[in-house]
Formats: sequence, C-alpha cells, structure tokens
Amino acid sequence: MALKRQEIADELAKASAAYGTERGKLDTLIAHQGRHAALTFEIESAKRGMDQVTDRMHEIGLQKINNSKVVKWEEAEENPNPVPFKPNWRQNIMFGVILSFVLAGALVAGLEQIDDTVRTPRDIEQRIGAVVLGAVPACGRKSMDRDGYFLAKRQTSSIAVDCMRGIHIGLEVGRKGAVQNGALVITVTSAVPEDGKSFITSNLGILFASLGRRVLVVDADLRKASLSKAFDAGDRNGFFEILTSQKWTKEFAIIETKSGYSLLSAGRTKNSVSESLHPESVSNMLELMRKDFDVIIFDTPPVLALPDACVLGQMSDITVLVTRSRHTQMAQIERAAASLFTAKVKELSFVVNGLDAADAATDTYGSGYGYGYGNGYGHGYGYGREDSGGKHKKLPKPPNVGGMTDPNEDDEDDQN
Repeated sequence: MALKRQEIADELAKASAAYGTERGKLDTLIAHQGRHAALTFEIESAKRGMDQVTDRMHEIGLQKINNSKVVKWEEAEENPNPVPFKPNWRQNIMFGVILSFVLAGALVAGLEQIDDTVRTPRDIEQRIGAVVLGAVPACGRKSMDRDGYFLAKRQTSSIAVDCMRGIHIGLEVGRKGAVQNGALVITVTSAVPEDGKSFITSNLGILFASLGRRVLVVDADLRKASLSKAFDAGDRNGFFEILTSQKWTKEFAIIETKSGYSLLSAGRTKNSVSESLHPESVSNMLELMRKDFDVIIFDTPPVLALPDACVLGQMSDITVLVTRSRHTQMAQIERAAASLFTAKVKELSFVVNGLDAADAATDTYGSGYGYGYGNGYGHGYGYGREDSGGKHKKLPKPPNVGGMTDPNEDDEDDQN
C-alpha cells in the first residue's frame, strides 16, 4: 500500500507540473490576444483617419477646379444630311507605291554602301594603289563553256575582246624586257575561284598568237584543270608528268590550230595531287620551255587556296591577278596581293573581269560605247545581253587598259 501511494503521489506531482506549464502558455496566449485586439483597433482607427483626409483633399480639388476659368466645349451640331465617309483608294494606292519605291531605293543604297566587293578598276586603284591593266565586260558565260575560251577568235570585233586586246598590249610592252631571257612568262591567277582566270588566260594566248608569237599556255591548276577539261586533254601527259620526270619536249604540248597557241595540259592528276609545286623543279623546266616559245602563260590555282601562283610568280616576268566584279571581296584581294608581294613576284598587275555596264557607267568610262565595233559585244554564241526587242544594248566604254592612260582624266577623246 505504501508503494502504491508513492506511485500515485509521483503521478500527481507530474500532473501538477504539466498543468502549471500549460497554464503559463494559456496566460501568454490570452495576453497576446489582448495585444492583437488593441493593434486591430489602432489599424481601423488609422484607416478611418486616412479616409477622412482623402475625402477632404478631393473636396479641395473640386473647389479649385470650380474656381478656375475652364469653359465647357460647345456641343457639336448635328448634320441634317449626313454623308458616309469613303476612302480615296486611288490616292492611297499611289501613296503606297511611291513609299515602296522610296523604301526600296533606300534599302538598295544601304546594301550598296555595305557591299565590299570590287566593282570597277577604280576600287582597286583607290583601295590598294595598284596598277590595273584593264577590265573585261560581263560575258554571261558559264565557267566551263568551251566557246568562252575562244572568244578572241570567234568575236574579234566585240567590246570584250577589244578590252582584252588592250590588256594584251600592256603585256606585250613588257615582253621587250623579257626577250633576252628567251620568252615572256606570265602567271595568271585569282584570289578565289570563279573569277574567270582561265577565260582570261586562254584569250590572252589567242591574242599573243595573232601577232605571230609562239605561245604556250600551261594548265598549272593541277586540282581543277579547267583548260584541260575544256580541250578534252585530261588523259594526256602534261605539266604534272613534266615536273615528275624533269624532262621536257615540245611534243608534250597540244598544237591547237583553232586557238593558235600550244596547250600544255595539267596531266593525269586524277584529283590526287596533294602537294604544292616545288620551286626548284619548276625553275629547271621553265628554263627549257623558254627556248621553244616566245610567250608562256601559266593558269594557276587561286592564291588564297594554294601557294602555286606564288611559286610561279617568283619566276614569271608579270603576274596578273584576275578579280571578278561584284564577286571578289576587297579583303580577299588585299590578302591575295599581300601573299604575292610576300613571295616577291617581279611585277603584279590586276584585271577586273565581268564588269557590269551599270558599274562602268558610274565610273569615268562613260556609257555610250558599243556600236562602233562591227558586230558589237555579245553578237552570237550566247555571250550578249539583248533586250525584249532583240537589239543589243549599249555597253560602257572599256576601262583603262594596259596602264596607258590615267583613269581619273576626263573622257575628252570620246567626245571628239
């Protein structure tokens, strides 16, 4: 019994302690509840005071407005005979058309300003300060068109051929200093593909041959071999075999009676050529070629693609860098020229190919040039540009060719 009483006493003590704790918590909550009620009352009082201030400010504002000199607008008079509004569609359409032309012109002008491609010889002369032998009008031909390589033979009186003839005369003048070496050696290259270097090379060969020169055109573009493909000479021994064997005979060259010059094809490369030209092997073969020909023209790969033009340019008398109007970027021309100058080529000249009539007209070359040349540029063989009436358009005067005149001087001779 004593033990039972002791257990009951302990439980009673614990219950009393727990009751005391809970009672303290309850007292605290009751105190907080009173504080919450007081704060709620203060908040409500503040809201009522704020509402009174707002109402008073609104009353004061209305009094100021009523005391100002504001006059009510007059009520609009009603039209007894109302007429519905009809838009002037003709005027709106004309305004839209004019605005479209203005915006299109502004867009074209903006694109012209940001276009960094070469357009006329003057762009190269002003940007690089280099010598431009001349410019050739746009022929509208495909790069692999065989007829394009015979343009100087088929259309001897066309403007395009006359422009290339001026370039040829400038190169022929340089031949006098090279006679003592046995032949005039010319390297024709470009900055990037599709600039028309093979087109220029073949037609220059025809023009040199027309003066009775013994001309050898070498297809030194061992990767693409455009001239070899155009002459169906891809399966013949050529430049590649000569460099490999270090043996030279004239029988390697194709005697092309239609063009008048001899063609040395690229050879049986089969797109397997991976190495560049070796300067020593090329130099040895070039000395042997000089003895058999008066003029040797190398058609080389683009400068920015392969260094072959730099190798051949060191051994050539003149290096011609062909650029195409509206195609070659000025930055590409500058990098190509820098590579050739670094290779220490003897003489570097430029030719602008594919010059458009509109671009030539904006330069100093004029636009009324084209009917005094026999058949005229573009007559036959798909090289011309005709309007809907079938008449040949006037093309611009050929630009400064051969470096014989100043491109900045006035066209006084055209007016005489």
